[in-house]
Amino acid sequence: MIRKIFTALIMLLPAGMYGQEIGANFNHNPEVIDLTYLRKTPVKWIRTTPYIFEYIRGEKDPATEPGLQQLIDAKKAGYKVAFGFRWDFRKYKLPIPAPGSVEEKKYFATVSAILDRVGAYIDILS
Repeated sequence: MIRKIFTALIMLLPAGMYGQEIGANFNHNPEVIDLTYLRKTPVKWIRTTPYIFEYIRGEKDPATEPGLQQLIDAKKAGYKVAFGFRWDFRKYKLPIPAPGSVEEKKYFATVSAILDRVGAYIDILS
């Protein structure tokens, strides 16, 4: 009898859980986050995955990049933030650096600089 009750309760669990939410995906361009338009949508989450090599190569500065500020502003406005890096070795025709190499240390220093700025505003790091 207890087994049947337990089985019935387990079958009811998924009915009360939600596994998906609609969010706004800004792909590799957090600078296009516009809170004016975002507020007109029912989303609670935003997601962005900037190209890390734009920072590594010095094309963008983690300390001053407006796109990172847009992400921070969205978090301060109440949105949940999913964030990741786009490690596009193929696009930039680069090999993956050897563990412990100077190149790898440079890559991770850039990651640290970005996370120092936005880490407190991220709900999910992917």
